[in-house]
Amino acid sequence: MANLHRLEAPDEILLGSKPVSTPWKVLGNGAKVVKSWKKLVEQCPEDTTLCYKRLSTNPMQRIPLVSFPMKGKNFKGGWEYRVTGNYRVFFQPLPSTKEVVVYYADEHPKKNKYPTPPFA
Repeated sequence: MANLHRLEAPDEILLGSKPVSTPWKVLGNGAKVVKSWKKLVEQCPEDTTLCYKRLSTNPMQRIPLVSFPMKGKNFKGGWEYRVTGNYRVFFQPLPSTKEVVVYYADEHPKKNKYPTPPFA
């Protein structure tokens, strides 16, 4: 887990706000994910604000067509969050530590090229 970095909330990125304590800690799996998250926040501030709020408060809440667990043995533990029609965040909730690991934040991946959870 040495490659995990705290993901900043959209208000921190856009407004320079101070971090706020949340029930779940949101982490990015690697520098590339952190960079793509920041880019996504700049492109879709309202949508990523709602995404971050849901990930940091109740990440395993199913929301039809928005947030749901991935299907298939290769994606065990992984969830998908639809930020917009074109952008997705893939994450893995770790209930024992109250952490959410974001492992993809970018354009919707091509069919059969979905990222796999880091801790399957």
